[in-house]
Amino acid sequence: MRFLAYTGLRWGEETGLTVADVEVSRRRLNISSNAVIVNGHVIVGAPKTHERCTVVHSTFLDAAVAHAVMLKRPDELIFPTKTGGYLRPGNSKSGGSPGRANALGGKTHRSPLRRACVERRFVRSCRE
Repeated sequence: MRFLAYTGLRWGEETGLTVADVEVSRRRLNISSNAVIVNGHVIVGAPKTHERCTVVHSTFLDAAVAHAVMLKRPDELIFPTKTGGYLRPGNSKSGGSPGRANALGGKTHRSPLRRACVERRFVRSCRE
Protein backbone atom coordinates (compact mmCIF):
# COMPACT_ATOMS: atom_id res chain seq x y z
CA MET A 1 0.00 0.00 0.00
CA ARG A 2 2.92 2.32 0.68
CA PHE A 3 3.97 2.12 -2.97
CA LEU A 4 0.54 3.30 -4.14
CA ALA A 5 0.28 5.96 -1.44
CA TYR A 6 3.61 7.61 -2.17
CA THR A 7 3.60 7.36 -5.96
CA GLY A 8 -0.01 8.40 -6.56
CA LEU A 9 -0.55 5.54 -9.00
CA ARG A 10 -3.94 3.98 -9.55
CA TRP A 11 -4.28 0.27 -8.71
CA GLY A 12 -4.36 -0.74 -12.39
CA GLU A 13 -1.32 1.40 -13.25
CA GLU A 14 0.73 -0.24 -10.51
CA THR A 15 -0.50 -3.73 -11.34
CA GLY A 16 0.48 -3.31 -15.01
CA LEU A 17 4.05 -2.12 -14.33
CA THR A 18 6.78 -4.22 -15.89
CA VAL A 19 10.52 -4.11 -15.30
CA ALA A 20 10.92 -2.25 -18.62
CA ASP A 21 8.74 0.57 -17.19
CA VAL A 22 11.21 1.31 -14.37
CA GLU A 23 14.30 3.52 -14.52
CA VAL A 24 15.91 2.63 -11.18
CA SER A 25 18.81 5.10 -11.40
CA ARG A 26 16.50 8.04 -12.20
CA ARG A 27 13.69 6.91 -9.81
CA ARG A 28 11.18 7.03 -12.69
CA LEU A 29 8.14 4.87 -13.41
CA ASN A 30 6.88 5.06 -16.99
CA ILE A 31 3.14 4.41 -16.96
CA SER A 32 2.16 3.01 -20.34
CA SER A 33 -0.45 0.37 -19.47
CA ASN A 34 -3.24 -0.36 -17.04
CA ALA A 35 -4.44 -3.78 -15.80
CA VAL A 36 -8.04 -3.76 -14.59
CA ILE A 37 -10.61 -6.40 -13.66
CA VAL A 38 -13.65 -6.54 -15.95
CA ASN A 39 -16.24 -9.26 -15.23
CA GLY A 40 -13.64 -11.22 -13.29
CA HIS A 41 -10.98 -11.11 -16.04
CA VAL A 42 -7.81 -9.01 -16.20
CA ILE A 43 -7.85 -6.62 -19.16
CA VAL A 44 -4.61 -4.81 -20.04
CA GLY A 45 -4.95 -1.55 -21.93
CA ALA A 46 -4.07 2.13 -21.97
CA PRO A 47 -4.03 4.13 -18.72
CA LYS A 48 -7.29 5.78 -17.68
CA THR A 49 -6.34 9.15 -19.18
CA HIS A 50 -5.00 7.47 -22.37
CA GLU A 51 -1.71 9.34 -21.78
CA ARG A 52 1.72 7.94 -21.10
CA CYS A 53 2.95 9.35 -17.80
CA THR A 54 6.24 9.44 -15.94
CA VAL A 55 6.08 9.33 -12.16
CA VAL A 56 9.03 10.13 -9.90
CA HIS A 57 9.12 8.11 -6.68
CA SER A 58 10.64 9.12 -3.36
CA THR A 59 14.13 8.00 -2.32
CA PHE A 60 12.83 5.92 0.58
CA LEU A 61 11.17 3.59 -1.97
CA ASP A 62 14.51 2.98 -3.76
CA ALA A 63 15.30 -0.27 -1.95
CA ALA A 64 11.81 -1.70 -2.47
CA VAL A 65 11.80 -0.80 -6.18
CA ALA A 66 15.32 -2.20 -6.71
CA HIS A 67 14.30 -5.43 -4.95
CA ALA A 68 11.09 -5.69 -7.02
CA VAL A 69 12.98 -5.54 -10.35
CA MET A 70 16.03 -7.57 -9.31
CA LEU A 71 16.72 -10.68 -11.43
CA LYS A 72 13.63 -10.18 -13.61
CA ARG A 73 13.33 -9.95 -17.40
CA PRO A 74 12.14 -6.63 -18.88
CA ASP A 75 8.73 -8.11 -19.78
CA GLU A 76 8.01 -9.43 -16.26
CA LEU A 77 5.56 -7.74 -13.90
CA ILE A 78 7.04 -5.86 -10.96
CA PHE A 79 4.39 -7.06 -8.50
CA PRO A 80 3.17 -10.45 -9.77
CA THR A 81 1.17 -13.09 -7.93
CA LYS A 82 3.00 -16.24 -6.83
CA THR A 83 2.03 -17.83 -10.15
CA GLY A 84 3.30 -14.83 -12.15
CA GLY A 85 -0.09 -13.33 -12.99
CA TYR A 86 -1.61 -9.92 -12.32
CA LEU A 87 -2.47 -8.98 -8.75
CA ARG A 88 -6.12 -8.39 -8.02
CA PRO A 89 -7.48 -5.75 -5.67
CA GLY A 90 -8.71 -6.92 -2.28
CA ASN A 91 -12.32 -6.78 -1.24
CA SER A 92 -14.15 -5.47 1.79
CA LYS A 93 -14.36 -8.93 3.36
CA SER A 94 -10.65 -9.70 3.25
CA GLY A 95 -9.52 -6.10 3.84
CA GLY A 96 -6.77 -6.28 1.26
CA SER A 97 -4.94 -8.43 -1.22
CA PRO A 98 -2.84 -11.24 0.30
CA GLY A 99 -0.84 -11.59 -2.94
CA ARG A 100 -0.02 -7.91 -2.89
CA ALA A 101 1.03 -8.05 0.76
CA ASN A 102 3.40 -10.92 -0.01
CA ALA A 103 4.84 -9.11 -3.05
CA LEU A 104 5.57 -6.02 -0.99
CA GLY A 105 6.77 -7.93 2.07
CA GLY A 106 4.14 -6.87 4.57
CA LYS A 107 0.50 -6.45 5.50
CA THR A 108 -1.81 -4.29 3.42
CA HIS A 109 -4.54 -2.01 4.69
CA ARG A 110 -6.69 0.72 3.25
CA SER A 111 -4.91 4.06 3.14
CA PRO A 112 -6.69 7.32 3.98
CA LEU A 113 -4.46 9.18 1.52
CA ARG A 114 -6.18 10.52 -1.56
CA ARG A 115 -4.67 10.75 -5.01
CA ALA A 116 -4.96 14.54 -5.10
CA CYS A 117 -2.85 14.93 -1.96
CA VAL A 118 -0.13 12.68 -3.28
CA GLU A 119 0.02 14.41 -6.65
CA ARG A 120 0.71 17.73 -4.97
CA ARG A 121 3.74 16.24 -3.23
CA PHE A 122 5.33 14.31 -6.08
CA VAL A 123 6.15 15.21 -9.66
CA ARG A 124 3.91 13.68 -12.27
CA SER A 125 4.49 14.74 -15.84
CA CYS A 126 2.24 13.51 -18.62
CA ARG A 127 2.75 13.61 -22.31
CA GLU A 128 0.49 12.60 -25.19
